[in-house]
Amino acid sequence: MAEFKSTASVLKCLEEIIGKAQEHVFLVSPVMKIPQVLFKALHETSLRGINLYFLFNGIRLRARDPGLLPVLSRAQLFQRDDLNLRCCFNEQQMMILSVNSFDWLQPAGVTGALISRLNQKFEYEDAYIRVLGEIKKSRQVALTEVLGVDLMSRNN
Repeated sequence: MAEFKSTASVLKCLEEIIGKAQEHVFLVSPVMKIPQVLFKALHETSLRGINLYFLFNGIRLRARDPGLLPVLSRAQLFQRDDLNLRCCFNEQQMMILSVNSFDWLQPAGVTGALISRLNQKFEYEDAYIRVLGEIKKSRQVALTEVLGVDLMSRNN
C-alpha cells in the first residue's frame, strides 16, 4: 500500500526521490514553480549525470530564479496544455501529489502518496506508463522558449 504524506513531509520525500535517482528523475506539474531546495537537489543530481525530464502545462519559470539555468540546461522539457498530473519519480519511487492550491508546493494544502516500485510494482508501473504517454502527447520545448529570454544576451 502507498504511504500517504502530509504537507510537512512531502518536500523531504521529493528531495529524497531526486537525490537517490540513479538513472532519471521525472517532475510533472501543471505549473512549474519549483522551490529553491528542490533546485539544489535537481542541480546536484544532474551533475551526477542523471537524466532530468520536466513535463508541465503553464510556463511560469523566471530567468531570475536562483539555480534555474544550471538545472534546466541539463533537462529535457516538455509542455502540454491540458495537463492535470502532479508527480515526481525516479526509477524506484514515485510521489503522486494532491494539491489544493495553484502553486503545487505551497506550505499548505499539499499531500502525497509515496509509491515504491519494490512494494507496489503494479501501481508504480501503471503510473510510469501513464506519464510516458503524457510525454508522447506533449511537445518538447527549448529552454529559451520556457524562460522567454535570449540566453546569449544574458552572457554579455
